[in-house]
Amino acid sequence: MHFFVMALFLHLSVFMPLVYAEELPVVGRVVSDKVAVLSAPRSGLVVGLPFSETDRVTEGDLFLNIDCSVDKARRDAAAASANTLKLKYESQRKLKEYASTTGLEVAIAKSEWDRGVAEVAVHNRNLETCSVNVPFDAVVTDMLINEYEYVEEGKPIARILDDQALYIEFLAPVSWGERVKIGLKVTLRLAQNSRKVFGQIDRVAATVDSISQTVKVRAKIGTVPAWLSEGAVGYMVLEN
Repeated sequence: MHFFVMALFLHLSVFMPLVYAEELPVVGRVVSDKVAVLSAPRSGLVVGLPFSETDRVTEGDLFLNIDCSVDKARRDAAAASANTLKLKYESQRKLKEYASTTGLEVAIAKSEWDRGVAEVAVHNRNLETCSVNVPFDAVVTDMLINEYEYVEEGKPIARILDDQALYIEFLAPVSWGERVKIGLKVTLRLAQNSRKVFGQIDRVAATVDSISQTVKVRAKIGTVPAWLSEGAVGYMVLEN
């Protein structure tokens, strides 16, 4: 009985039409070319968080401050110690001119001063992790922490994206064939309001998905409309 059912299924599958991607509407979505999730560079108490969701930020803006008062005090103490070692070295060098000390003593004093300077550099490098600066012009889409919250190193703090670097992403059916090529103009008709977004293909994947028989395609949006947001979806239309 089992053998008969399997044989019948295989027989019918020969005559049953397969549903490929080209028989369905091709859906495209708007995504950003520049997206980043900012993370806490160190553990500590958040004492400065000047931006909120939907705020626009500029490259270089101070986005986050973590309390580093103890680290700053340690750096200042190390700097004072290094300055003392510098004075000792200069004193040994002067004494050497009057043959009142040995070259070895001068070398030791210089080495101790160098070590003190290096320790200050280490503290300064640690203090650089007390803040996060914005890497590119963007808009804040998600705030994941609050001011005065204690965060662990590596904890995501916010998601930002460049809403002026938007493009259309879609899966083109193989039936579109040679029409899908670099430079081809396409239109995304938005599902929610029927507005149109115009783009030009700038990337086509080199491989075909064996299951859906589609190719991943990207189209750059030339002038981004003010009303367009990341995540918008619609149906794709190719220019003739």
